[in-house]
Amino acid sequence: MPRLPGTAQLILVDELAHTNASVCRHTKRYQDIQELLNAGIDVYTTVNVQHIESLNDTVASITGIMVHERIPDSVFDNAKQVELIDIEPQELIDRLHAGNVYNSVQAERATENFFYCGKSYDTSGNCFAPLCRPGKSAYRNCQNKKSQRLSYR
Repeated sequence: MPRLPGTAQLILVDELAHTNASVCRHTKRYQDIQELLNAGIDVYTTVNVQHIESLNDTVASITGIMVHERIPDSVFDNAKQVELIDIEPQELIDRLHAGNVYNSVQAERATENFFYCGKSYDTSGNCFAPLCRPGKSAYRNCQNKKSQRLSYR
């Protein structure tokens, strides 16, 4: 479909897996992105590996937490480019404690339940490899990288 006149060429959409507010046209953000792509607009977005459907069991076995907001693998597989960005677990914990990610109550809960060093290392190490396996459309773009930014073009 050709790009709509007067529309942006590129839109940034944060937190791909999240649920939209009830007043939005689509329930999930990845559905919004599909509409943007169909209108000829490129999209950059972010997603944490724990939100990718096929990694749910792996993440749950490492963290003990079942993530409920997930994206279908096809959304990830259809990305034209994938950059896997990962930071050191202690850096994430420092950012959480500094209030750069969540408010203090959410940050405390996150560091107690999900984001602490052992789990963070295990999650990234066990989850990045399957995302970059041959046969995935984004395979050629994510070899030897660490990231979670997806772009659709």
